[in-house]
Amino acid sequence: MSEKKKIILTKDHYASDVPIFTGRPQGRIVRSKLDFERKDGDSEMYEVHIPKGTLGFNASFYLGLFYPSYKALTPDGFHEKYKLIHLEEDEVLCEILKENIAECDVDAINEYNGKSGLDF
Repeated sequence: MSEKKKIILTKDHYASDVPIFTGRPQGRIVRSKLDFERKDGDSEMYEVHIPKGTLGFNASFYLGLFYPSYKALTPDGFHEKYKLIHLEEDEVLCEILKENIAECDVDAINEYNGKSGLDF
């Protein structure tokens, strides 16, 4: 099995000085900078690294960054191709990031399935 390639999110990708990934427009900008369109079509597998010190990962940023990949690959294909890795060592922040990512994934799958929070 070949080694997964790394995609490194950095503090420069935050929308502001606050260490939170937020905003769909910011997610789209980062998606373009990191060339996800090309990556979606290649045969590589990737680890997406979230930097240490990140306090949150907002669904709007997640959707801007990853939703086109969900559409191109299907949700299962997205999860096979991209693994999100948080580099945080603080246990509380680790749990917060895990919960954030899980909520983001639910939002992306709901959007993929044509549902919104108003449908429930």
